[in-house]
Amino acid sequence: MTEHWSLPRRIAFRFFAVVTVLLVAPFPLRLLPGTEWLERGIMRAWQVGVAWFAEFVLRIEAPPQIFTGSGDTLWHYVQLALIACVGVIATIAWSLGDRRR
Repeated sequence: MTEHWSLPRRIAFRFFAVVTVLLVAPFPLRLLPGTEWLERGIMRAWQVGVAWFAEFVLRIEAPPQIFTGSGDTLWHYVQLALIACVGVIATIAWSLGDRRR
């Protein structure tokens, strides 16, 4: 017997699935040989995306990406805000695309 998920449960699953992938990527790639180029591309996309989001959406000076061993920097806070926004947009798109199922 198949359990049917309620609309709020489906929406929550979709949001957290997207956010989890965005938070974790590109970590697993560095474990696979020959994928350094892909990891560098993803990190470059994050750098560009965070700088754009900071400047044009949050209206703050683009924070430099500083590796201090901690995720407690302005760059990481801006990245989290961007991930949340992308998560909401992706959840809406996923829900609209799946509404006929």
